[in-house]
Amino acid sequence: NASTAMYLKFMRSSKDRGLGGIGAITGGMGGGGNPSAQDLLQAARYVMGDKNLMLHQNLKYFHAIAKESHQPYTGPFQAPIPHNLIAQMLMPVFAGARAKVVVGETILTLLRLETSLYRYRAASGHFPATLQEMAAAKDAHGSPYLTAAPTDPFGGQPLHYSLASGGKSFLLYSLGDNLKDDHGVPCQSPGDQKGGDIVAGKMWMSRNRTGAKFPAILRSGRLR
Repeated sequence: NASTAMYLKFMRSSKDRGLGGIGAITGGMGGGGNPSAQDLLQAARYVMGDKNLMLHQNLKYFHAIAKESHQPYTGPFQAPIPHNLIAQMLMPVFAGARAKVVVGETILTLLRLETSLYRYRAASGHFPATLQEMAAAKDAHGSPYLTAAPTDPFGGQPLHYSLASGGKSFLLYSLGDNLKDDHGVPCQSPGDQKGGDIVAGKMWMSRNRTGAKFPAILRSGRLR
């Protein structure tokens, strides 16, 4: 709605009409050089086109991708980008940003779940065999460790969880933005699009490679 209002104000500008409008629009096209014939054609279509129709097409697209954003990430938006100059220039930004937003959601999901797992172990002396087992348990105050076993924001399937080292530790991970199960092989950094899963406790592996130091309390392992 904000974007639509902004462009509505822009469209009402006297600079956006006739041949002057074509020149104003193409002035910023072509990377600072002379605009190409394709740039000029796109600008002419925009200036002479039905602005009301463009705004409605773009608003419809915004509503469509907002609806998709409430679903687990399964790849690029399915809604086609409207064929008008404003949409072609602006909408790819939203498409590229969605995976980054889901990466943030995934990091928070894993950190919260990891915290619950350590709380569970502190109370029971062991990690749960399954996340469902922890969801069914309650802490000393009668509150559940989990209200429900969370799903993976990437793909919408259950997060991968299993015990390791004879139950002394665990493996917990999300598929990440490549939507591929790499069997717990961690990516260098969440959202780097170089492959690998987003693994709890190993989400920023590149820091080890660069020599950057973690806070002393984390290096000591006392939190675990």
